[in-house]
Amino acid sequence: MRYIKKTGMPVQMGYCVAEKCVYRSCCLLGVIQIQINVEENNMNLLSKIIIVFTVLLFAGCASLPSPDQMRAEVADYQLPKTPEEGKAIVYMVRPASLGALIRFNVFVDNQQPESEMGYTRGSQYIYFNLEPGDHQILSKAENWAEANITAAAGDIIFIRQEPTMGFLMAQNSIFKIQDYEGKYHVKHLDLGTIIKTDK
Repeated sequence: MRYIKKTGMPVQMGYCVAEKCVYRSCCLLGVIQIQINVEENNMNLLSKIIIVFTVLLFAGCASLPSPDQMRAEVADYQLPKTPEEGKAIVYMVRPASLGALIRFNVFVDNQQPESEMGYTRGSQYIYFNLEPGDHQILSKAENWAEANITAAAGDIIFIRQEPTMGFLMAQNSIFKIQDYEGKYHVKHLDLGTIIKTDK
């Protein structure tokens, strides 16, 4: 057996060192492969979650009948509440079931607690009275959504709340809709939580 100069170590130890390096390299490659497999599994799981969420999203956004069909269905329908004398009435409708458990709180003219009129969950509506004039309707979810309207005495105004995907919970947008669509939704939705009907 030959010895390495200066150290006096056998040459065979050199082979042992090499074997250890190879072994360590193999272990390292094994760890890397495991990490790659874990990352691929995580990506596959993420993809599945996205697919499931997308399916639920579209499931919560059922298509509406045609305008003619909605008009025909509500031709003889009487709303549960009509405007009081000298006032307008607003119906907030939320037909989508997406984010059904999340409250969408409704405010008039500002975001102060005393301006809250009520809230909806999925497949619900509320209503409240308005004095004639210009008003801002606000809807609070993860975000604040707003719509500016002008109300006249005797007006019946329909505003739709539309949920969208948020960061921690559902966000929302709101927009005014046609009378026939608003009546159609009120006919098919449940009453939400009305805190007060006049500000």
